[in-house]
Amino acid sequence: MAQRKPAKKAEPQDEVLFVEIDRPVELRKQVLGCLKDILDSMEKFEKFKVSRAKRIEAVESLKRNASEISRLIAKLKSTLPKTQFKAVVPKKKKEKPQKEVPKEKQAPRPKSEIEEIEAELADIEKKLGQIG
Repeated sequence: MAQRKPAKKAEPQDEVLFVEIDRPVELRKQVLGCLKDILDSMEKFEKFKVSRAKRIEAVESLKRNASEISRLIAKLKSTLPKTQFKAVVPKKKKEKPQKEVPKEKQAPRPKSEIEEIEAELADIEKKLGQIG
């Protein structure tokens, strides 16, 4: 029989690799801004999925209601007696000429408190103008 050779295990390398980053604060701000945009997009997508599911549910409900209405109409037609109706022509009513009603003159409306105060203020200013 052939003997198996023991498999070589890959030894973890302990090498540490350093990379210099220019302006790390700005880079961190950009990365965080991108993460924020991604999270906003994911949130909008989740809202879209919910609204799409609601829309699909509403359409399905509408289809069920329409089929139920069609079924009930068919049932109603089958139970009603079959008769022929004459088309009813609506009679035209003779239009009477309307007499013009003379418009009444509008009575002067009572002044509101603000208008009264403004009138009094105008009178006082007029008197002050005459004095001075």
